[in-house]
Amino acid sequence: MNRVLIVDDSLLQQKVLSAIVEDEGYEALTAGSGSDALEMLEAQHIDCLILDLLMPEMGGMQVLEALQTRNLQLPVIVVSADIQEWVRTSCLELGVKEFLTKPVKQEGLCAALKNAILDPEEHAPCH
Repeated sequence: MNRVLIVDDSLLQQKVLSAIVEDEGYEALTAGSGSDALEMLEAQHIDCLILDLLMPEMGGMQVLEALQTRNLQLPVIVVSADIQEWVRTSCLELGVKEFLTKPVKQEGLCAALKNAILDPEEHAPCH
């Protein structure tokens, strides 16, 4: 089973995203901060990262930069309320596969997960 790490400082957002991820047949893990996420990424195999940008202490952009510095390569889906074009562009330049705006719709996250994790031939319909 593919493991998806959800990084968001909002417990409500963690629960909402976890429910969608699990409904799609993936294992959902959560972290409440960027630093916790990096520790988890170093300690265990994660297939995809769902990342909020606006978090205290270590934000999503800092996590993306740390992934590059540490040469940790995995698909990242950013989920953010920040809709500024320069933010989206910066994320894509840092290797983000998908950029979704909050509130996230299940169909959008499902499609993003399938694009991030599966090969194009393996795509199954979203639940």
